[in-house]
Amino acid sequence: MVLDPEMLKAYQEWWRAVAEVEKAERQQASLTERWQKLNALFRMAAALGMPIVVAFYCFSWSLLHPDFSGEE
Repeated sequence: MVLDPEMLKAYQEWWRAVAEVEKAERQQASLTERWQKLNALFRMAAALGMPIVVAFYCFSWSLLHPDFSGEE
């Protein structure tokens, strides 16, 4: 399937809107929800055999750079 410029623009706008909603949800998250997510991250890291320092670094990165997408 080939996207024409109009379809591509609509696709990009859709995902921008999704990102805005996710950002708003993150900002509204309660302290309890954030602690639950942190605990889930550490449990997952432990289950994968990941050193706790690496898991903490990944979590810290996500806090400092919440809008990081990996794209330039």
